[in-house]
Amino acid sequence: MAIRLHFRGQDYTIPDSRAFAAGEAVEEIATLSEIHSWSTQPKFHKIARCFSELLNFAGAKTTPQEVLTDMMDQIKSGGSEGKELIAASAIFALIAVLMDGAPEGDGEEGKKANAS
Repeated sequence: MAIRLHFRGQDYTIPDSRAFAAGEAVEEIATLSEIHSWSTQPKFHKIARCFSELLNFAGAKTTPQEVLTDMMDQIKSGGSEGKELIAASAIFALIAVLMDGAPEGDGEEGKKANAS
């Protein structure tokens, strides 16, 4: 299953053939255990770096700063639960990429990794 991402109103896909390389690129930024630790202490700059890497594998032209800015805008507009929701969603998606190479699902919207 391909890795599907959503950023700034657009959908992006990393094909199965590039999923391993995309996971490897994420691991150059953060290990699985480090990403898991973010569930209690999110590191938004590193999350942004990881998602920027995945988005660029999918054909987007992003920088970590653009992803971070977008995440912070969502957090600000999400109220008190925004920060936790964004962090949890991002961490789950990154763990899924590293554990399986791609999130599983049958095209359900909820299975899409959402960077924005």
